[in-house]
Amino acid sequence: KVDLTKPAFNNIAGTIEFGRKRFGGECIFVPREGLNDGSGEESKEEKGKREHEEDDGYLLTIVYDGKVRRSFMLIYCARTMEELAEVDLKCRVPFGFHGLFMSEREMSETRVHQCDDVKGLGN
Repeated sequence: KVDLTKPAFNNIAGTIEFGRKRFGGECIFVPREGLNDGSGEESKEEKGKREHEEDDGYLLTIVYDGKVRRSFMLIYCARTMEELAEVDLKCRVPFGFHGLFMSEREMSETRVHQCDDVKGLGN
């Protein structure tokens, strides 16, 4: 975690250590439920919380464990960098796999495309 308000030589605010033979990807920030989700719609209550929003949420990352040859999703508190949960994915997720966090509302508004909808891929 980098504090951009400090000089480059002294701006590391936090780090995550995955452990021996564990390799992680980049973290995805997920705002804590009830905060502005970036849609531009926020309540009066949410407007009052803005000063706390920068790291008021969670960091999610996929980590490959070379000892057990499986991947795990790790969830951290974005503010304290404390590990909150580790989920065994029961398989290896390839390096470079990227994810996207979407709210339930965004998911419901997203049209799911089936292969036969794509020109040249259908029967």
